Amino acid sequence: MLKTITGRALCWAWIGIGLIGAGCSVGAVAMDAVATRETVATTTGAVQPQPLRADQLSTTALQAALDRLPAEVIPTGEPPGIDWRCLKDKLRLDRRFFSPTIVDDLRWTPLYRQAVKNFQRAKGLTIDGIVGPITDGVLGDLTVLTTQVVLRAEDFAALTPLPDGYEEMARRPWLGYSTLLELLAERYHTSESFLERLNPQVTWLYAAPGLKISVPRIRRRIPDFRAARVEVDIARFCVLVYDSEGELRASFNCSIGMDREVYNGLSLVAVNQAEWPNYTLAPELFGLEEQISGKLLLPPGPNNPVGRAWVGLSQAGYGIHGTPAPETIGRARSHGCIRLSNWDAWSFAHMIVRGVPVVFVDSDRREVKSSLTTDSLTGGTLSLFPQSSATAPSVIDALTSAPNGLSD
Repeated sequence: MLKTITGRALCWAWIGIGLIGAGCSVGAVAMDAVATRETVATTTGAVQPQPLRADQLSTTALQAALDRLPAEVIPTGEPPGIDWRCLKDKLRLDRRFFSPTIVDDLRWTPLYRQAVKNFQRAKGLTIDGIVGPITDGVLGDLTVLTTQVVLRAEDFAALTPLPDGYEEMARRPWLGYSTLLELLAERYHTSESFLERLNPQVTWLYAAPGLKISVPRIRRRIPDFRAARVEVDIARFCVLVYDSEGELRASFNCSIGMDREVYNGLSLVAVNQAEWPNYTLAPELFGLEEQISGKLLLPPGPNNPVGRAWVGLSQAGYGIHGTPAPETIGRARSHGCIRLSNWDAWSFAHMIVRGVPVVFVDSDRREVKSSLTTDSLTGGTLSLFPQSSATAPSVIDALTSAPNGLSD
């Protein structure tokens, strides 16, 4: 059974426009357990990738293709011009759930500095945002920073051309990646430009199955703890996750709405979560009545406006979710929800259980005001997925057997 989340303040982060008003909704499709996932129908020996047809690949098969990471091969050499120390710091932070958002070698970015500060705060270190000798020692060692993976036919088969407008988006079964670089950048928590710098020998336009490429050696794994409390710091643009002992266990950089006072002091709870949510576009909220005749249900996929994962909160329309535009993280953009990179949203959703408090704070003022009601705790008008007959379990239940990806 498909359920929906309706409310007044859900954002369209993908195009940089937020919305506040009744009638917007989010849904999701279920992820099959790994053991029962379909395989993508491709020809492994093909030199040229075959175009995707909606009648060839199911949505479940597309999801499975994104989750199956290629096997590692011999680590690569070191291309010139890479700040390997910075890359090492970001990899270590990312592996410990203190996400710098983009794992690359750009030093002194605000997102990187904030991740370092949050890690230092969690470990009781001097909070200066610099990985000096003490912070370096606590982060631990990491010797292999990049690895090579072999491109597969299914990677190319999972690509879809960009839709031409909203109505075309609504007709698609899946809003997938449009380019190989986009897919790989998200899979390995990095940017397209950094992948190009790691692989100066690659002409991406002519990439084909069998090509070896260098990628950051991330470790994708389901967290081994659950959140007991979540804080959204509207001054520092970050989401902080605390365990039952009160210890800070994770932090994620985020984007929030332009009017931060809308959030300040809210005390909510998590009421639901979903992997691969869909999105209902209400044209009147965007001034699109002349172009679009009615509401459009946009299908799931990494380029869905709310990205890969959604955590619904107890105030109608409020949620913490992914975005297909990770470069927008760390900014105040229009109105709307709390946005994480798609990979951070995936990790965050696996830390959340129903009823976890989510408090919005200004780190300077630390005000809290409650908006909990009976409907908040029972879900009220926030229910998941009524537009589909698919059963969508909690992402934590659905993905406990998901592949861990690259590891030590």
